[in-house]
Amino acid sequence: MTLQIWHITRGLESRFSLAAPLWFYRSKYEPWFIIRLFGIYWWFHLKGHRF
Repeated sequence: MTLQIWHITRGLESRFSLAAPLWFYRSKYEPWFIIRLFGIYWWFHLKGHRF
């Protein structure tokens, strides 16, 4: 049985900035999306776990 869980990964080249605009990108073909909040990129992606 496989359980699908959303994982959150922070972007490696992210830098905190209060002046950075909000940014959003969603993939058309795969179940993931990216949100840029305060200059930090957060990548949300599904990952399967077997148990």
